[in-house]
Amino acid sequence: MRVLGAMLVLAALGAAAAAETVERKPRGQPWIGVKITDRDLRWGGVGVTDVFDDTPASLCGLRPGDEIIGVGLAEVHGSQELQLVVGAHDVGDRVTVSYVRDGDIKRCTTRLTEKIVDPTELLHRRVVDRAAPPFTLRPLDGGKLIDDVSSRGRVTVLALFSTSCDDCAQVIGELAEKAIGDLTQVDLLAVSNTGKDSLEAYVQRLGLTAAVASDEDDLVSRYLAATDEVTILVIDHEGIVQFAASGAGPDGTHLDGAAFCVSRADRARRKAD
Repeated sequence: MRVLGAMLVLAALGAAAAAETVERKPRGQPWIGVKITDRDLRWGGVGVTDVFDDTPASLCGLRPGDEIIGVGLAEVHGSQELQLVVGAHDVGDRVTVSYVRDGDIKRCTTRLTEKIVDPTELLHRRVVDRAAPPFTLRPLDGGKLIDDVSSRGRVTVLALFSTSCDDCAQVIGELAEKAIGDLTQVDLLAVSNTGKDSLEAYVQRLGLTAAVASDEDDLVSRYLAATDEVTILVIDHEGIVQFAASGAGPDGTHLDGAAFCVSRADRARRKAD
């Protein structure tokens, strides 16, 4: 009986430990899949500035310009409340999102997925193997405007950066050395959305030698994954994004990946010619 009692106690302890392990198992962070803002709101909710592809938000039809006012039975007033309400759910939960579009209240039901925390993975999902996002760039040297149409026929590498990031100048220089080299039909443009004076000061202060352009659209605001990193986009001669990454990567792996994709894209361009 004592042996049996001991075995029952051990079994109970084991079950309790297993239950505790299950309870403590880390869960993924749920998300809807939008960029949000608390500015210029009309309905006291949360403004949607961008919707990531293949996320709960895109699958239920949310668009930039919508204003989220509730999730489930909870109203949301500001981005912090939205994050708290969504974070109180589990990955896989079905939720109803209430939002305002053009003055009309709309609702959609979607299932929360695990948040993509790696900016490079998110960039890859958003743009790789798709037509390049529309862009209009003004070269710092005063040349013609460059856009996603006029750049067709050449391989284009865009390095999106913030002028608050001094280290970005070195990464862009390394990108030019590794990915461009002596290729004559490949263009590298370092792109920021700050004004001409700020760009000129940045170039002079850090000795950035790559061609620099200011973003005349919302390319940088949408695709610069982190202000202390460079977002790299490689676009082939047909206007398709072949590579996307945030930063140089561990031991320069993203730079190597960009160089490989540039070489492959340039070979495809020459073959097409």
